[in-house]
Amino acid sequence: MYFAGLILYLVLLTYWINFSDNFALRRFGWGSSGGAITGAQNFLKDSLTVIKATDQGQRLPLIFYPLSLLAGVTAFLGLLLLTACMKRYDATYSSASFVGSFVVSASLMAAVHYDTFSQLDGFLNFVLYPLGLGVLMIGVYLLSSESVECLIQQDGNNNDEVNFETEGFEYTEVEDERREETLS
Repeated sequence: MYFAGLILYLVLLTYWINFSDNFALRRFGWGSSGGAITGAQNFLKDSLTVIKATDQGQRLPLIFYPLSLLAGVTAFLGLLLLTACMKRYDATYSSASFVGSFVVSASLMAAVHYDTFSQLDGFLNFVLYPLGLGVLMIGVYLLSSESVECLIQQDGNNNDEVNFETEGFEYTEVEDERREETLS
């Protein structure tokens, strides 16, 4: 169920990235997709559990290899998406949205895969755990909200053009071709 929900969520984020005319949804899609994928930490934990459970000198069971491969793939793919987000948006937004979606995704995965909530003792922990996730998301929102007022305009190619109207701050629009040459 967790992976079905994660796949549907990633399909929604991909749709927003590619087809949304709304700047905030497109930005949210880029920022959250990498953390959501990287949050699938069960592959890493399960592969380490297999290593620890295997007696020394014994061959590792075959399940270890796909688990360790998926652990590497999810981490690498998440970082690639974070890098793509950082190419488009500022690092404060990119890193905050990545970490926020990573923590929420990993928490949901742990709740489903490892039954985290059954291991919480007392009513207070049932309140504080979700409250902590909520405080984290409020912090992500505060970090990622821009400190300067922006006027977002859409050009004909569905690219974002941002005009900052603050004294002492200059923003230069860089065409995609020049941006790729600069980053290479």
